[in-house]
Amino acid sequence: MDTSSIPLPPAPAPSPAPNFRNTRWALIAVAAAVVVVVLAVTVWLIVGAGGDRAGSGRAGAVTTAASLGNANPLKRSGLAIGVGDVAGPAQVTQPSPEQISARCHGDGDGLSIDLTAPNGWTVHLVHGSQTLTAANAVLGYPAGELTTAAGTIDMSNRLNKGGGFPLGITWDKPGGGDVEVQFSQTAPANWKLGSTTEFMLFAHVRCGA
Repeated sequence: MDTSSIPLPPAPAPSPAPNFRNTRWALIAVAAAVVVVVLAVTVWLIVGAGGDRAGSGRAGAVTTAASLGNANPLKRSGLAIGVGDVAGPAQVTQPSPEQISARCHGDGDGLSIDLTAPNGWTVHLVHGSQTLTAANAVLGYPAGELTTAAGTIDMSNRLNKGGGFPLGITWDKPGGGDVEVQFSQTAPANWKLGSTTEFMLFAHVRCGA
């Protein structure tokens, strides 16, 4: 059979060359979206899940803690918040009572308090608890829990001979809805400040009538 007259099928059209430029921009867009999500999560972790609480609730009254007998001058001032043992915007802030916002939520055993202080400090307190949650979005310190050990409180009470306020967090004294905070504990590990740097908070807050 003579096949010379049979037409050959047309050659397949060449595949279009990959558009590496479009692929590159697509990858950049995906990477940018991932960065945005990571940043949003980081901010949420720094501020803490309860960030919205700071703008709600009722106002509490902030005064100085009864810590005149403390040997440390920052603690002895009765109104201090921050890290380390030196006064400064990135260390220990010494605000006036009017510079600390206290928002009270609930009453009695259901009371909780949110404090907002200068230089980015926020603190959450829960009635009856010796644990507080502190954070500082300005300085990059995510929310971390700190607790005063029972032994520290017992020793402080013995030194005070039952009078005044011990170290730690004292609730409902002198009246319901009051909290005296004379707090100094090693900063949370996730703040990466080392084992010798302490977080301190000295203040008195009244949420009662």
